Amino acid sequence: MTTFPEKIDLLIKDDEKNAERKSISQSIKEWLIPVSTVITLLSVSFGIYQSLLEYNSKLRAESILNESQRVEINIKLVREFSELMRVAQSRRGTHVSETAIGKMFDSKAFTQEELKNGEAIGNRIEEASTINLYVGEAEQAASIAAITELGLEHSILLQPAIEGLKEIKEDGILENLTSQCLAKLEKRKQSDG
Repeated sequence: MTTFPEKIDLLIKDDEKNAERKSISQSIKEWLIPVSTVITLLSVSFGIYQSLLEYNSKLRAESILNESQRVEINIKLVREFSELMRVAQSRRGTHVSETAIGKMFDSKAFTQEELKNGEAIGNRIEEASTINLYVGEAEQAASIAAITELGLEHSILLQPAIEGLKEIKEDGILENLTSQCLAKLEKRKQSDG
């Protein structure tokens, strides 16, 4: 049996162990809260960083796509602009008569020298079988006006419009209208600097 003083000693030792346990437990709690807070902040920060990287990547991809679309639109615009320029010069295009080419070969219209020279044959065929299709004055005037408006509206077409209309003016096509349109374009070019 344990005596009273021994029991007190045991209780004191138990209290010391309990106090030590509480101290360790308290230390763990004191460390656990800041450590868990740091871990939480790190994981949130990493998540935000990943989101920003993904967002930046998407912005770059969108920028590349927009640039690609802009280039494609410019190419189509220049192609249509070039077609307008042909109409403004009274040229719609040409038609090649296959019948005329066939008759040239059937009638032996080529000399032996021409048959040996492909370029000479090509020139003769072009002269004899190509029909130029021309446009009327109203269509020319509309095309010249459209070229002017496109040159004023799209900076990429300003210089080509000026150069094209200079050539048309030199050809003597609708000189008054062409001069007026050229003046508008030159004024815009000067104001753009």
